[in-house]
Amino acid sequence: MTQNEELIRHFYASFQNKDVKAMQDCYADSATFSDPVFTNLNAKQVRSMWAMLIKSGKDMRIEFKNISGNEMGEAPNGTHIILFPLQETW
Repeated sequence: MTQNEELIRHFYASFQNKDVKAMQDCYADSATFSDPVFTNLNAKQVRSMWAMLIKSGKDMRIEFKNISGNEMGEAPNGTHIILFPLQETW
């Protein structure tokens, strides 16, 4: 297992346990993050994003498997599913 794979697995295990500090510690000070919802975040913003998501998503859970990564700093491969319970909006 590569160092990046270990880091990725640690991140997702921390996510499962809702351990915000451990998730935040997985990001280097030079890290960036972007997806369709959270675009062009710097490391400080990424750490804040995870804190907000964990705080807001008390019933959220994550599953992951087949995680792989290399030492070239590329995005991880694998399957991760974040599940938010449906809430009634009456």
